[in-house]
Amino acid sequence: DELLVEIAVDGSIALNAQAMTLDTLSTTLRDYHTNYPDVKVVVRGEASGALQQTVEVLQAVRGSGIEKIGISTKRMNR
Repeated sequence: DELLVEIAVDGSIALNAQAMTLDTLSTTLRDYHTNYPDVKVVVRGEASGALQQTVEVLQAVRGSGIEKIGISTKRMNR
Protein backbone atom coordinates (compact mmCIF):
# COMPACT_ATOMS: atom_id res chain seq x y z
CA ASP A 1 0.00 0.00 0.00
CA GLU A 2 1.05 3.60 -0.62
CA LEU A 3 -0.36 6.74 0.96
CA LEU A 4 -0.01 10.25 -0.39
CA VAL A 5 0.45 13.23 1.91
CA GLU A 6 0.16 16.54 0.06
CA ILE A 7 1.24 19.91 1.41
CA ALA A 8 -0.32 22.93 -0.28
CA VAL A 9 1.37 26.31 -0.68
CA ASP A 10 -0.74 27.65 2.20
CA GLY A 11 0.58 24.86 4.45
CA SER A 12 -2.60 22.82 4.55
CA ILE A 13 -2.19 19.04 4.67
CA ALA A 14 -4.15 16.27 3.00
CA LEU A 15 -3.80 12.49 3.28
CA ASN A 16 -5.10 10.79 0.13
CA ALA A 17 -7.02 14.00 -0.69
CA GLN A 18 -8.63 14.24 2.77
CA ALA A 19 -7.74 17.50 4.55
CA MET A 20 -6.46 17.16 8.11
CA THR A 21 -4.31 18.76 10.77
CA LEU A 22 -0.78 17.68 11.56
CA ASP A 23 -1.97 16.01 14.79
CA THR A 24 -4.68 14.10 12.95
CA LEU A 25 -2.15 13.06 10.31
CA SER A 26 0.16 11.66 13.01
CA THR A 27 -2.63 9.67 14.64
CA THR A 28 -4.00 8.39 11.34
CA LEU A 29 -0.59 7.27 10.10
CA ARG A 30 0.23 5.57 13.41
CA ASP A 31 -3.04 3.63 13.24
CA TYR A 32 -2.49 2.76 9.59
CA HIS A 33 1.07 1.57 10.29
CA THR A 34 -0.22 -0.71 13.06
CA ASN A 35 -2.52 -2.47 10.58
CA TYR A 36 -0.21 -2.27 7.54
CA PRO A 37 3.43 -2.26 8.73
CA ASP A 38 4.85 -2.24 5.18
CA VAL A 39 2.96 0.88 4.10
CA LYS A 40 4.87 3.47 2.08
CA VAL A 41 4.15 7.19 2.33
CA VAL A 42 4.92 9.75 -0.36
CA VAL A 43 5.11 13.35 0.85
CA ARG A 44 4.43 15.81 -1.95
CA GLY A 45 4.79 19.54 -1.51
CA GLU A 46 4.45 22.52 -3.79
CA ALA A 47 7.79 23.67 -5.17
CA SER A 48 7.16 27.15 -3.80
CA GLY A 49 5.82 25.92 -0.44
CA ALA A 50 7.35 26.48 2.98
CA LEU A 51 10.10 24.07 3.95
CA GLN A 52 9.17 24.16 7.65
CA GLN A 53 5.77 22.56 7.05
CA THR A 54 7.39 19.84 4.95
CA VAL A 55 9.88 19.09 7.74
CA GLU A 56 7.06 18.88 10.30
CA VAL A 57 5.10 16.50 8.07
CA LEU A 58 8.17 14.31 7.56
CA GLN A 59 8.70 14.20 11.33
CA ALA A 60 5.07 13.17 11.81
CA VAL A 61 5.47 10.38 9.25
CA ARG A 62 8.66 9.08 10.89
CA GLY A 63 7.11 9.42 14.35
CA SER A 64 4.26 7.13 13.29
CA GLY A 65 6.75 4.31 12.76
CA ILE A 66 6.59 4.35 8.97
CA GLU A 67 10.04 3.80 7.47
CA LYS A 68 9.30 3.78 3.74
CA ILE A 69 9.03 7.46 2.84
CA GLY A 70 9.30 9.13 -0.56
CA ILE A 71 9.46 12.85 -1.27
CA SER A 72 8.32 14.67 -4.39
CA THR A 73 7.42 18.19 -5.45
CA LYS A 74 4.93 19.70 -7.82
CA ARG A 75 6.67 21.86 -10.38
CA MET A 76 6.02 25.54 -10.54
CA ASN A 77 4.66 26.86 -13.82
CA ARG A 78 7.08 29.37 -15.30
